[in-house]
Amino acid sequence: MAAKNVRITANSNWRGILKQYGLSEVRFLYIPVSAREPNPASGTKDVSIDATLSWRAGREAVKHNVYLSTDQQAVADGTAPVVGVTSPTYATSLDLASTYYWRIDEVNDVETPTTWQGDVWNLSTQEYLVVDDFESYNDTPSGQAGSKLVYATWADGFGQRPTARP
Repeated sequence: MAAKNVRITANSNWRGILKQYGLSEVRFLYIPVSAREPNPASGTKDVSIDATLSWRAGREAVKHNVYLSTDQQAVADGTAPVVGVTSPTYATSLDLASTYYWRIDEVNDVETPTTWQGDVWNLSTQEYLVVDDFESYNDTPSGQAGSKLVYATWADGFGQRPTARP
């Protein structure tokens, strides 16, 4: 049963001898039903544009509704596009230099309530892609240890790659 507050009413004390009441033991068990522990963590920057979002699922979840958008309010309101998945991961393709907001609602149609709304998390994607790390090339002659000549790596259009610098 879901509860935000618990009220304990004492109906009697120990044989009515004292006008006081006490509790010797009270237990509340918490069963985590909402999605938690997002990966990447909320607020992470420079996330890859082909990131796979993952989370720790709620205990009774059968399905996970993934809300993902650059519009924070749409995610919070549940009006952002939604995708239903059965595993606690979601592979996506994101845009460069963007901030995304995402939320996971845990769903189990045989429980009451049927949906447990999650928190809104955010991430920022990387600003650019590295096509080739040109700074890693060097002038070490071909055949020597550590040689990484740019013209020995890239085709020059003549069908041959030079083996030594002129």
